[in-house]
Formats: sequence, structure tokens, C-alpha cells
Amino acid sequence: MKKDKFLLSLLFLTLLTLVFSGCEDEGGLLDQYAGGRLGVILETEETTYGPELTSTLINYIKRRVDLQIVNPDLLVGSEPYRIGLNDRFYREQLGLDLLLVVKLTNLNFEDNQPSFSIKPEQVRVTITSTCTLTLTYHLRDLQTAETIHLGQSRGYAQDSKSFKAGKHGVHFDLREIDRYKLMEKAMLNAVWNTELL
Repeated sequence: MKKDKFLLSLLFLTLLTLVFSGCEDEGGLLDQYAGGRLGVILETEETTYGPELTSTLINYIKRRVDLQIVNPDLLVGSEPYRIGLNDRFYREQLGLDLLLVVKLTNLNFEDNQPSFSIKPEQVRVTITSTCTLTLTYHLRDLQTAETIHLGQSRGYAQDSKSFKAGKHGVHFDLREIDRYKLMEKAMLNAVWNTELL
């Protein structure tokens, strides 16, 4: 009897080990370069929000990887990055090991997509705004001048406002949708879906 319990316990532990051995959280590409210095450059069609989006992107990456991250554009001015031309300066003068150039394109905002919900005791009208975009990225090793990875992903975000009327009264949520916040969420959604993190 004791032998059977021991064998069952051993079998159970073996199964647990097999099940959970493959469940380790694998890091992204940037985790392989922990301790290094990464420059992040963001290019976007929406130049009005470029600096804020860049700060948001840098802070988002900082929280998820063990790298020192800087915005080279703040240190060298507003001249656009060109592959190969600035690599030596970034490596020797700024001490960067890696450079990540992110580009946001195909920004698309759609507003005022109403949906209706009619229940016996309540009527609700919801107006949803969405933002979609394409994020492409180019990760370079500045020591070897080689491309580590190229990639692309889609980003999506939505926000809504509503009008609700029912037996408990009338409720309005008619605030203006913040297009910047939508674009920011879509960008971070796209970054999350890359192999970087």
C-alpha cells in the first residue's frame, strides 16, 4: 500500500515537472543584450506627437528590459538618422551598443461608429473611435554595423463614449476622444506584438 502511494506521488511529481518545464518566460531579442546601451529613434507621419511618442516608447521599453536607453535625437539635434552615416558617432561619442529605429506608418483613425443596445429597462448608444497603425523596426548592432533584426507588426486601440437611458436615469459620457492617447495605445500594442520584448 505504501509502495503504491509512493509510486503515485513519484508519477505525479514527474508529470508536474514535465508540464512546467516548458513554461519558462522566454525573453525577447533585447533581453539578449542586457547591460548594454540602446538608442531608440522613432519616426512617424504624425510629427506633432513625435517627441511624446518617443518618450512613451522609451519608457515602455525601459520597464521591460535591462538596458540603458537613450534618445540619440535629443543628444545630437534633429537631423534624421541615416543608416551607416551616424553609426560611428552613436557608437564612439554616445557609447551606444545597439540602435533601434522604429517607424509608424499607415495611421488610420475611425470615429463615430455607433452601436445600439436595447434591453427591457435600458437603451444604450456607444460611439467607438479606433486607431490602427503599422510599426516597422530595424535593430542594429553598432559594434559590427550589422542588422540584428527587421520586423513589422500592426497596432490597434479603441476608446468609446456613450449615452445610457433607463429606469435609473440618464447617463452621459460624451468626453472628447483623445487621438494622441489612441495612437499611443496602438503603438504600444504593436510593440508588444514584436519579437523585441
